[in-house]
Amino acid sequence: MIMDEQHFAQGAPLLTKEETLELERVGSTLRRQAGHTFMREGEDSDFVLLIRKGTVKVISGKPERIIALRGPGETVGEMGVLLGKPRSATVVAWDDVTVLHVSDIEWRRFVDEHPRAKDALIVELGNRLDEASKKIGDSDLAVERRLAKALAELVERGLTTTHDDGTRSVRLAQKDLATLTGSSVEAVKKAVKVFKDNGLVDTGRLVLCIRDVAALADVADGKPLASG
Repeated sequence: MIMDEQHFAQGAPLLTKEETLELERVGSTLRRQAGHTFMREGEDSDFVLLIRKGTVKVISGKPERIIALRGPGETVGEMGVLLGKPRSATVVAWDDVTVLHVSDIEWRRFVDEHPRAKDALIVELGNRLDEASKKIGDSDLAVERRLAKALAELVERGLTTTHDDGTRSVRLAQKDLATLTGSSVEAVKKAVKVFKDNGLVDTGRLVLCIRDVAALADVADGKPLASG
């Protein structure tokens, strides 16, 4: 019987320590640098990755959009393996990443032999469907709000560098910001200018500095900006 969702606390690791050790016995540890492509949309689903360190971005659509970020303790590629379907998205290392590579055969065997893990995966699938629905809903929001949400997620996931003055910085080109928000580069340029005019961010070469995290969160929640 599938356990109630409350048994799997939000933010808790998907797999237990014992389950992870079981996968380590049959999987291979891979270390890859930022920008490495682990999976491509449309390819055969013949392995699963358990992220041990770092973050990957999940990309889909034309034009491309980052539909999710996955970090330590999370898996990617598992549903394609279980359903026997091609990859539904491309997965690329956001930063330097360490993953556990598990073959499709070993993953299916693992799920069959570990009902708790199977139940956790089902709950996680529901969470990801909710996440996808929210992303779709966000596509109707103003670019400024989509950008604020994307930057707030980077802060929440620890993907920014905190400085002594309390500001946060992240290395991102405007093309990356466009991919994060599902917007054109030109629309993102305008949104960033609005943020700069309101003192929320500064920009440098391939670097965006977040000066006011609280104000950014307000924009993400729908608070209008003076020059927005």
